[in-house]
Amino acid sequence: MRRIVICLRKVLRVAETPALLEVEHLQKTFEVRAGLRTRKLHAVTDVSFTVSDGRATVIVGESGCGKSTVVRLIARLLTPTGGTIRFGGSSYGGRLRRRELLRLRSEVQMIFQDPFGSLNSSHSIGYHLSRPLFNYRKCRTASEARERALQTLESVGLTPAGDYIDKYPHELSGGQRQRVVIARALIVEPKLILADEPTSMLDVSIRMDILNLMRKLQRERGLAFLFITHDLASARYIGDDLLVMYAGELVEGGPVDDVVSAPAHPYTQLLLSAVPDVERNTMLEGETAPGEPPNLSQLPPGCRFHPRCPLAMDVCRKEAPKRVQVGENHWAACHAVQGNPGPKVI
Repeated sequence: MRRIVICLRKVLRVAETPALLEVEHLQKTFEVRAGLRTRKLHAVTDVSFTVSDGRATVIVGESGCGKSTVVRLIARLLTPTGGTIRFGGSSYGGRLRRRELLRLRSEVQMIFQDPFGSLNSSHSIGYHLSRPLFNYRKCRTASEARERALQTLESVGLTPAGDYIDKYPHELSGGQRQRVVIARALIVEPKLILADEPTSMLDVSIRMDILNLMRKLQRERGLAFLFITHDLASARYIGDDLLVMYAGELVEGGPVDDVVSAPAHPYTQLLLSAVPDVERNTMLEGETAPGEPPNLSQLPPGCRFHPRCPLAMDVCRKEAPKRVQVGENHWAACHAVQGNPGPKVI
């Protein structure tokens, strides 16, 4: 059945969807003080990708790889050290003026990982939903804001909305709080949603409900999603495109079905080997990655994965790999990748 679904998705895939978000050579370096010394931590280095209008792009990777830093840079909660971010054709590099920041955040909204910490316990749900409307000048009167808040609560499954709008966050369950956070992001009618592991703090029993809600909203409203997770099962369920991140860099990317069914990079193969799947023939079955991810302040030369890679060669220890085309819209940054006749460097 899954193979039939994969084939149908490939047949129905749009040839070329316009890019809504373009990220080019994005970098973020933090200065960390240790006593009298200051060292540089390279959280994100030379990250480039696009998010197409109406599609869900997922970034996966283990904890500490920099994926959450990427979405915080796009949302301008952090200022990039280098690189370019273009949204809807407009560039948002360097420091932004208040007007530019308001315009960007009215169209790019974020769903945070922790629904407990992202809502102020001293304010009602109605307050949380109405403030963005006034901040971004989406309505003029309190009655109009309340009406839109009620409609949005209904759209995220909190019904009847009148039972929730005057409650406070501590009166709701974790799943209900996360629905409120999603409603707050949707109420200003953005074009792009940045979701930073929105289900990791929730009980397993309600994670699927939240994922189904996000898929439903994406299809009904034509939203683009940039979804951050370390869970490949969630990535396969909600994503159209998949990006794999390791130690501040992207190592593989492409349509989610292509990457999952034919992973090219050894790190992607090792991630998939941890996901139970009777239909998958893991290319590195039985192998493990020794050691731990590198220290981001002391990155190894060449390929950053080579100290843990079972396929490491001499060239991997000396030269950083370039992106190689391994399929239609599917690429990997690995010296060991052997593409169909003559891999094309991109």
